[in-house]
Amino acid sequence: MNEHKSLNDVSVILIAGAEEHNMRACLETVNWAGEIVVVHSMQVDRTAEIAREFTPHVFFQPFRGYAKQKRAALGRASKNWVFSIDADERATPELQREIAEVLAGSPTADGFYVPRKSFFHGKWIRHMGWYPDYQLRLLRRDKTIVTERLVHEGFVVEGDRGYLASPLLHFTIPNVRHMLEKNLDYAWLEAEEKKERRKVGILDVILRPPIAFIQKFVFQQGFRDGWEGLVLSSIHALNKLQVQLYMWEMQRPVLPRVEK
Repeated sequence: MNEHKSLNDVSVILIAGAEEHNMRACLETVNWAGEIVVVHSMQVDRTAEIAREFTPHVFFQPFRGYAKQKRAALGRASKNWVFSIDADERATPELQREIAEVLAGSPTADGFYVPRKSFFHGKWIRHMGWYPDYQLRLLRRDKTIVTERLVHEGFVVEGDRGYLASPLLHFTIPNVRHMLEKNLDYAWLEAEEKKERRKVGILDVILRPPIAFIQKFVFQQGFRDGWEGLVLSSIHALNKLQVQLYMWEMQRPVLPRVEK
């Protein structure tokens, strides 16, 4: 199998909400694939219209959680291999060439982790666990399932896994406001997952946020990323506070008042 034929054996899958601002730039970097499948969940902008410029396989499904959206996209893929990408990610030319070379060589692994370079305020964040941030993205379709999680969902591959060297670029957080807004939703989903596992007490609210900050800024060397590292460590601590407060509220529902 030559490299061109190996790329033709890849289905790119992508789930999206309102991603008009990202869709074209993302799909331009995976237009080499034999098939692109897009499952979108919002009809408020030109996300689907732009996606149809690259593929006829564009489907609407009301949002039912990230895992269900990804499962729908995976289920519509038809090629032997699947490459999963998010709208705020870009596949580099180096990654395209490496995927082609690996698949042309009849790999024994059934899934491959891809390193991811994430950016904040235009700066590549190298510490705090942000790099290489390996993601399981190149998958043999018939050996893959999607995990059942509300947040940080992912893929599970039945079989051996390998690692690629070429990165995905991740432009998830252009500014502080965007990250704070995104964290509100993720914190709620994380709290929903954890509310039955652990009771939240006063010490959780007091201690967990500063511990989270110290872990990111000091032990994971966020200070080496400068101001950006300080800001991201602070927002990480705020996220932990939000999770504790959401869990506290979920565990202590307000009873309706009875008027006398």
